[in-house]
Amino acid sequence: MSKASNTHRGQRISSYYEVDGLSQRILDSFYGDDFVHGTLQFYYLIRARLRPHALVLDLGCGSGFAGVNSARDIRITDLTWIGLDIDMAIANNPQVDLKVLGKGEALPFRDNTFDLVFSDYVLEHVDDPIRVTMEVHRTLMPGGCFIFRTPNLYHYSMIASLLLPHKLKIRLAHLLRRKPNLVDPYPTRYQFNTRRTILKTLREVGFASIEVFSVEKEPSYLMFHWLPLLMGVCYERLVNRFEVLAGLRANIFAICQK
Repeated sequence: MSKASNTHRGQRISSYYEVDGLSQRILDSFYGDDFVHGTLQFYYLIRARLRPHALVLDLGCGSGFAGVNSARDIRITDLTWIGLDIDMAIANNPQVDLKVLGKGEALPFRDNTFDLVFSDYVLEHVDDPIRVTMEVHRTLMPGGCFIFRTPNLYHYSMIASLLLPHKLKIRLAHLLRRKPNLVDPYPTRYQFNTRRTILKTLREVGFASIEVFSVEKEPSYLMFHWLPLLMGVCYERLVNRFEVLAGLRANIFAICQK
C-alpha cells in the first residue's frame, strides 16, 4: 500500500460525511477504522496501475477536488495529469496539469498517447458510450489501462433516479448531499450501466483484457436521516453477503487493458 493511501487509514467513515449524532453512531458501528469507502477503493485501483512519468487522462474531470489528502488524489508518483471536460468548470480544477475542453466522443489527442485513462461517474451521462470507449481505446498506448466507475442501473437509487424528472433530481441531490454549494448534477442517459452492456461494448471495441465487477459500499445518499441509513446498511450487508445478488450492487467498476 502506498504512502498516499495510508493517509486514509485510521479515519472513520463518518468523518467523510456531514451526519447527525445517531447516523454517526450507525456508521461507526458498521464501518470501522479499517473500512475502505467506495471512492477510496476506486482510486486505489488507479494508483496501483500508475507508472513513473505516466501520462494520464482524467475523462470528465469537472472542477476537481481540493486537498492533497483527498481520496481522489492520484499524484503518488511523477506523472502528467491531463483533464478533459465539456464544462467550463474545468478551469477551476486544482488537480490537473493541463485542462482541455472537449468531448469524450471526439478526443483531441493522437493515437497511442496515454498510459492510463480513468473516468469517475461520467459514462452514465454520455450520449454515445460506444464512441467514447472507442476513442479511449484509440488514444491508449498498447498495454495501457482504462479504469472507470459508473452506477448500476439495477440498483434502487438508479431506479428512483429514472422515475424522477431532472429538475426534481437536482433539488433532491442537493438535499441528500447536504452541501448546497455543489454543482447541479448533469442529465443522465444510463446507456452504459449494466454489466452485460459494458462487457459487450468493451469486447467489441477490442480491449485485450477486461475485468468488470460490482461494488456496494456505504449508503451515502441515505445519510440525511438515521432510519433510511439503517435500511441502506441492511441492504448493503445483504447484497454483499450473497454473490447471487451482486447484480443489485450500487456501482460497476471496470479495468480494461489495451
